[in-house]
Amino acid sequence: MKIGELARRRGVPASTVRYYESVGVLPRPARVSGRRVYDKQAEEALRFVQALQRAGFTLAEVRAFRSLDHSRQARAQWREAAGAKLRELDARIADLVAARELLSSSFGCACGGPAAECALVMGAESLPRLDAPPAVRGRPPRASGHPARRRRDPRER
Repeated sequence: MKIGELARRRGVPASTVRYYESVGVLPRPARVSGRRVYDKQAEEALRFVQALQRAGFTLAEVRAFRSLDHSRQARAQWREAAGAKLRELDARIADLVAARELLSSSFGCACGGPAAECALVMGAESLPRLDAPPAVRGRPPRASGHPARRRRDPRER
């Protein structure tokens, strides 16, 4: 099949298929009269790439899986990589839950002042930036709710 047919079947632009080939995620296809020709194995390889991406793997990680065969060692490597990805996803989920809790608690904020004076906004500094790559985010301590809602001990002054 031609590149356009492969791309249509998998729901991606032809440029994506070419890019995946150029970065080594997909094998280079045979050529007939200078045009790429794909078989069913190419479609399955692209399906595999898409499945791994949906599971959160990067293209660099996907490329590493291309060399795995069906040996016990390969299965052990897969389990190790999948376990690491699960831990990474769990950390991201925890970050998202903390951000959601922060936003949810903001509906109860009664400070009425500018954002620079809001304890909720200022308390968000302890949360990771969700727009940063996972390796940059780090694992700061979780926020313990809206700081302005903390009840004061009457003995404190």
